[in-house]
Amino acid sequence: MRRWRRWIYGGAAFLVAGALLAAWLFLRPEPVRPLSPVESAVFEQAFGVPPPRAVQRGVAARLESRLLSLRDGTPLAMDVWLPEGLARDERVPALVMVTRYWRRTELNPPFSLFSFPPDDVRFFTAHGYAVVRVDARGSGASGGSRAFPWSPPEREDGREVVDWILAQPWSNGRVGALGVSYVGTAAEFFAALGHPAVRAVMPMFSLYDAFQDIAFPGGVRNDWFIYRWGKANAVLDANTLPPGASWVAKLAVRGVALAGEGGQSRLRLARAVEQHAANGDIYANALSVTFRDDVARPAGVSIDAFSPHVFKAQTEAGGAAFSVWAGWHDGAYARAALERFAALDNPQRLVIGPWNHGAEQSVDPIRDETGMGPGWLPSQFERLRFFDYHLKDKGEKPVPEIVYYVLGAGEWRRTPVWPPPGGSEQTWWLSAEGALEDDLPARIASRSYKVDFNTGTGRTNRWRTQLFRGDVRYENREVKDQSLLVFESAPLRADMELAGSPLLLLRFSADAEDAAVHAYLEAVSPRGRIAMLSEGVLRALHRGAPAQRLGGGHRSFLRTQAAPLVPGRVEDMVVPFLPLAARIPAGWKLRLAIAGADSDQFARVPPAGDVIWSVHTGGQEGSRLVLPLAER
Repeated sequence: MRRWRRWIYGGAAFLVAGALLAAWLFLRPEPVRPLSPVESAVFEQAFGVPPPRAVQRGVAARLESRLLSLRDGTPLAMDVWLPEGLARDERVPALVMVTRYWRRTELNPPFSLFSFPPDDVRFFTAHGYAVVRVDARGSGASGGSRAFPWSPPEREDGREVVDWILAQPWSNGRVGALGVSYVGTAAEFFAALGHPAVRAVMPMFSLYDAFQDIAFPGGVRNDWFIYRWGKANAVLDANTLPPGASWVAKLAVRGVALAGEGGQSRLRLARAVEQHAANGDIYANALSVTFRDDVARPAGVSIDAFSPHVFKAQTEAGGAAFSVWAGWHDGAYARAALERFAALDNPQRLVIGPWNHGAEQSVDPIRDETGMGPGWLPSQFERLRFFDYHLKDKGEKPVPEIVYYVLGAGEWRRTPVWPPPGGSEQTWWLSAEGALEDDLPARIASRSYKVDFNTGTGRTNRWRTQLFRGDVRYENREVKDQSLLVFESAPLRADMELAGSPLLLLRFSADAEDAAVHAYLEAVSPRGRIAMLSEGVLRALHRGAPAQRLGGGHRSFLRTQAAPLVPGRVEDMVVPFLPLAARIPAGWKLRLAIAGADSDQFARVPPAGDVIWSVHTGGQEGSRLVLPLAER
C-alpha cells in the first residue's frame, strides 16, 4: 500500500512540476520586438510618422526594492527597475509611476515563479529607461495616511522622489512621469511641481476637473463609482484583495510586495497598514457635497483642493510637455483631455481612440466591430517617441496636435484644435409627436413625461469601466428606451459626420424644485440596432451661468449660482453631451432619448417622490438638439 502511495504522490508531483514548467515556458515574457509591417502601417496611418526602431536589450530588468524616508519620516515604498546590462558609466532617464493600487504584488509559492517584470517596465527598460514604481503615501507598502486623494503631502512627495532619482549614479538628470487613471493624475501633478528635471508627463485616461469629470458629472453624484472605489481602496489599504477578486487571485496573491532590505520588511509593512486605517472616507466626503465650493466633511477641503485644473499656473510655469491619452467610451475623460488641451499652454499631444478605460477594449458601436488599432505595442512605440525626444534629445519633436479616431468611419484624423476647423452646426427640433425634425415644427405644444426612477444604463456603461476597466456595452437599448422620452429622425439621406460636443437645448417644466436630465444620443440602423454615441447629464440646480468652453456647456457648479426650479414654471436648460467623432451612415436614424434618472450609476434627483415633466416643443424657443458637423 505504501508503495502505491509513493507512486501516486510521485506521479502527482511530476505532473505538478510539469504543469509549472509548461506554464513558465508559456507565460514567461517574450523579448521586446520591433513592429511588424502591418503594425508599422497602422502606426503611420494613426500618428502620421514612421515608428521608432526597437532597441533589443533582452527580457530582464534589474529590480531594486527601496524605502525612501521622506521629510516627515514617512517610509515610501519604491521599485526601481533598471535596464538589463546597464553599463557602469551609462546614464538613462527615469519614468515614474505613483499608484495607490499596489506598485507590485507578492505572490505565494509556486506562483512566485511567475514574478516577471510588468509589460510596461519591460518595454521601457528594453529601450534604455529606468522605471520607478511607487506606492503613494497611505497605500501599498508605504507608510502614512491620506485625508483625500492627491493631498498636498502626497504631491510634495513627488519632489523628493525626483531628487532621489537625480542623486543616483545611473540618472541622466531627466525625469518623466506617466500612468493610467489615478496614476495618470499623479503624473500630471509632477508637472505642477516646478522641478526643472521633470521634462515630460503622460496622463492617460485620467481626469482634469475632479468635480465634473468623475465625482459629479453635470452636478449629479456618481454614486456607484464613488462608493465602490472608496470601498475597494479601503480593502487594498488593509493589504487584502477586494471581495470580487477571483479564487485564483486569492490563492496566488499574498498582498502588496514588501519594500526595502533586511529582516524587518514584514514588520514595517504591518506598521504601514496600521497607519492606513486613518485614511479618509471618500464616500462620506462626497455625501456632504452638492456644489464645487462645498467643504467636504470630514476632509475639510473642497474638491478643487486636489483637482489638476486648479494648478494651471504652476503647470505652465513648470513647462513640461504633455502626451495625453483618452478613449471615447471612458466616462467623461475624453472631455477632460480636450479641456486640458484647450486650457494649458504647455506643449501637448493628445490621442483619443475608440477605447474604454485604459484601452483594455476598443469598440466601434456603429460598425459593430472591436479590436481597432493601434494596439498596445504600436501605442507603446508612440509613447516611446514622445519620451525619447524630451528625455533623450532623440528623434524629431512630436507635433502638438489631437489624433482621434472617427467612430463609424474606421479612420484616424489629426487636428491642431478642437472642434476641428471648418465645421458647422445643425439644429434638429423636438416635436410633440416624438420626432426629430430638421425643419422648425410649426405647432407649439408640450409632451408630458413621468420620470421612471428605476431606469438605468446597465452594468457595462461608460462610467463603470473606470473602476475595473470592463468592456463598455449599452445593451437592450430597444427595451430601455421604452421607459424614456424618445425623439427619432427619419432615415438620413446622406452620411452625417460629427466632431465636437452636441448640445440639448431643453425647454421644460417640472412639478419639483430639482431634477436631473440624462440624455442619450443614439444612432439606429435600418435593422433596428441601436448604437450609443454620447450622453449628457445636468442637474437642474446647476443650470445657470454657463461659461463658453467646449461649446458653451460648461457650468461653474458654485453655490452662489444655484438655481432651484420653480414647480410648474417653464425653464431652459443647456445640457452638454460628451464630445465625440462619428460618421453615421445614410439610411440610419438619429435618436434622442431623455431620462430623469440613471439608477445603475447616479444619485437620484430629487431624492424622493414622483416627478412629472412637460417638455415644450415648437417655435423658435422650443426644445432642440444642436449637432456639431465636421467639414465634409
